Amino acid sequence: MPAKHRSDPYRSFNFFVEIDGVILGGFSEVSGLGANTDPIDYRHGPDAPAIASVASGLRMCGTLTLKRGVANLAALFEWRSSSTTRRRPATIVLFDTSGASVARWRLASVCIHKLVRADLHATTNEVAIEALELGHEGLTIEVAPGPGRN
Repeated sequence: MPAKHRSDPYRSFNFFVEIDGVILGGFSEVSGLGANTDPIDYRHGPDAPAIASVASGLRMCGTLTLKRGVANLAALFEWRSSSTTRRRPATIVLFDTSGASVARWRLASVCIHKLVRADLHATTNEVAIEALELGHEGLTIEVAPGPGRN
């Protein structure tokens, strides 16, 4: 009997972040990969029953938060402080244990909302963490075909 293909879940630590075609490096955390739509309740005319219908409202994209140990982010500070802050495309790429790309989250028209350098404390031995908050105007997900993936 042939062995069945085993499809393990992907590990969340195996990813990188790319902005405008440049890999920013390994972040320890990415949160906010999503979008939502506010529901709009309404009813059909004066003779409709007392049950509201629901329509989709505006689609809203969340804020993406990236965290990592302190590194040289001079390019991000330059982008943030430029007088004509240009929006850029970004991609989050997830890899499987063999190093193959299995998913890509493509973000349209990304801008920096907040760039926070780590607090420095001489009495602690913790890793200095910095945070980057990005706004975007659209999110698409691409999943690579492969064994066990549809």
